[in-house]
Amino acid sequence: MPKFPNSLRNLLGAGAALLAVAGAAPAQAQDKVEFMLSWLPTGDYAYYSAGVLKGFYKEQGIDLTVRRGFGSIDVTSKVAAGTFPIGEADISAVMAGRVRQATPVKCVLNTQTLSPHSLIVMSDSGINSIKDLPGKTIGTQPGNSISLYFPIVARMNQIDPATVKSTNVDAAAMVNLLIAGRVDAITLFGTGIAGVNRQAAQVGKQAKVLRYADFGLQMYSLCVIASEETIAKNADLLRRFNRATLKTRDWARANLEETAALHTQMWPEVNRADALAALTASFDFVFNDVTAKDGSGKFNMDRLKTTWNVVSESLTLDASYDYRQFVTDAAMP
Repeated sequence: MPKFPNSLRNLLGAGAALLAVAGAAPAQAQDKVEFMLSWLPTGDYAYYSAGVLKGFYKEQGIDLTVRRGFGSIDVTSKVAAGTFPIGEADISAVMAGRVRQATPVKCVLNTQTLSPHSLIVMSDSGINSIKDLPGKTIGTQPGNSISLYFPIVARMNQIDPATVKSTNVDAAAMVNLLIAGRVDAITLFGTGIAGVNRQAAQVGKQAKVLRYADFGLQMYSLCVIASEETIAKNADLLRRFNRATLKTRDWARANLEETAALHTQMWPEVNRADALAALTASFDFVFNDVTAKDGSGKFNMDRLKTTWNVVSESLTLDASYDYRQFVTDAAMP
């Protein structure tokens, strides 16, 4: 072997050490990001867990931590304040926040092209349609968006909303009241039917869903949100997040059981069967004819306007507000 001077040997050795360190380093620095769900980590959100554990977010340079939420209004407020850079919320909260408080938050990715707002009734109740509800009682909570939208859906089906009684009940007791027959229907997202039926099965009963979307209510619901500051200063991060989210959503759709298993690995308190059922049901609102027509994650301005018409009517907001200000495609992959 050739002999090198000590100084050259030292230089070569240092170079080899640097190459070894470089080879061990990750190819891409990871941005640490906290993401806030709109509510508890039910199976609806299982694909986010899959995206983390399968490494889809890391592929995009994102070290993602998912946090539970406390409602869409709370998520919107925290994203606006910079507590979380990205979250998920119902588009109605984004709309109401911008119009009422000039909350600087927009939707950057569409999650649900169909609204999951629904009523749950017992299968043996004789209620098979919105048109069967006059004279019946709906259990709900004050300000519940499902309850707020009901008069609009009722009128779409030629029903006087005043002929249907609404009573405020405790959210924790709502399902038991339905099963016991003390109310005829309850306001709940359609994805929650599995949990209701798990309780109903204990007394030999079964419940079913009346989806507002099946009775004329055509509107958007959940979306990924970010503040205007983040959109302006870190659109690349949002694009990478959205790219990973779209990938994990498609993967989860093809791997439902594994996705549910990964979700319960991340959130052990969640029942796996419930997670699978909720995930499966939720994808009806994510992947459908609207999604196929307009593209996954994208917003159609005509449908956005229809959504705004429903939200502004239900919340008595200024309907002349420019509905295009609620969303942006600046962060689309």
